[in-house]
Amino acid sequence: MDLIDRVAAALKKHKETADLADKFVFTNRHHKPLNYTIVSRTIWYPTLDKANLRHRNPYQTRHTYATLLLASGELPEWIAKQMGHSTTTMLFRVYSRFVPNLTCRDGSAFEKFLNHGGS
Repeated sequence: MDLIDRVAAALKKHKETADLADKFVFTNRHHKPLNYTIVSRTIWYPTLDKANLRHRNPYQTRHTYATLLLASGELPEWIAKQMGHSTTTMLFRVYSRFVPNLTCRDGSAFEKFLNHGGS
């Protein structure tokens, strides 16, 4: 998996303050991996409540990530690799319906492409 510069920088900064003996990037106070259920209950859902957002499973951040990558125009093959997929099939089947203009069938994306000199 390739990390974008912003993520790599954040992880590097975290490493500077983390216990270097830890096997995992993020651990609890006992240096054990974080427990999904506990993090969801004590951090994830309270944060959603404070932000006035509807509850959603933390796993859905993966879907948000893939959708935002598609919407920003990243190369589908690179996105599939980021998601751990061997092909783009799953990417387009699951995520493309959430991205404007990937699902429009009106030629507007191609028209825009042509109007900008094919770039």
